Amino acid sequence: MKSQSHLLTFFSRSNKKRSAFLVLPIFLLVILSTITTPLMQHALADLGENNPDRGVQVLAQLEKQMGISSSSMNQQVSMSPQGQFSTSVQSRSSISPQDQSSMSLQNQFPTSSQNQFSMPSQSQSAMSLQNQFSTLPPGATLPGDADCASRVSSSGEQRPDNNTANHSVPTPQQIAGLAPWGPSGGMDARADALRQRITGNYTGTTDQIIQWVSCKWGIDTNLLRAQAVQESSWHQNHLGDPTGDYGLCPPGGAQGDGVCYQSYGLLQVKYRYNQSAWPMSRDDTAFSVDYAGALMRACYEGWTDYLYAYSPTNGYPTYHAGDMLGCMGVWFSGNWYDGNAISYVNLINQHFANQEWTQGNF
Repeated sequence: MKSQSHLLTFFSRSNKKRSAFLVLPIFLLVILSTITTPLMQHALADLGENNPDRGVQVLAQLEKQMGISSSSMNQQVSMSPQGQFSTSVQSRSSISPQDQSSMSLQNQFPTSSQNQFSMPSQSQSAMSLQNQFSTLPPGATLPGDADCASRVSSSGEQRPDNNTANHSVPTPQQIAGLAPWGPSGGMDARADALRQRITGNYTGTTDQIIQWVSCKWGIDTNLLRAQAVQESSWHQNHLGDPTGDYGLCPPGGAQGDGVCYQSYGLLQVKYRYNQSAWPMSRDDTAFSVDYAGALMRACYEGWTDYLYAYSPTNGYPTYHAGDMLGCMGVWFSGNWYDGNAISYVNLINQHFANQEWTQGNF
């Protein structure tokens, strides 16, 4: 308000002196114009930054009264859009409390969540990848493929070895062949509507794919980035869960030294439980993350019904909708807050706090 009143006073004074200027010699007009234009420009920029609408009105008044235009100014007035909202992701405070900082985070898109998990600050000078999207609450309307593709931010490729898979998408026949989700697989019948949204229909850098899936399934972007660090360090060709039982591995999958590998992709989709997702889980980065995101969203909605029968570790709640970290634990262990799930969530919390993807040696 102080800068606004100062600027209006400045305009008023300039207007009153216009008649006086007419009798001044031409060289004084030139000198006065040289002095006042930068001053008015500076004041206008200050006002516009605090109140863009008022800044535009004042600019128009200035042009009318003073006979100048914004295009004649030496420096363009910039009114930077804010449009960013601070938010937080749900989590249990009992999970890895040593990793829960009290610093705030700015996100591009607002959200609401049931529990609180403090995120690291986004003001670090090394931060090049902002937390683009946040976890949407259960029951929220989820954005579509094209909408999310239009909202993804540009980013460089930190994993050049992913290039082929990052630019591969499934065929319509492969998508049509995905097995339905429902009671026969321990899920609520409503979960199949999420399965039907899986397309893998996006190409871009590894981080852009993570952003796209984060947007599409309403999962916090940095949380998904952290999980991908834990699962594969962002390498789509990562091989996981070696076993000597070849019956547990996909046909044509990797093998050697008496073992074969069960899990593939950025988030390590396990063949044993997701057979219809093969070989797209290995060959197409966007599909692999899209598929995993859909399963975690189904859990987050409260639709992974078999979990209601599980008793968690003492001190943790029973299965319920609205706990994304709990659902990420399920992705690893298959159970709700058992020892393996808790250890896995703690590791995700560490990556979430460290944000390795912002570091030059990642």
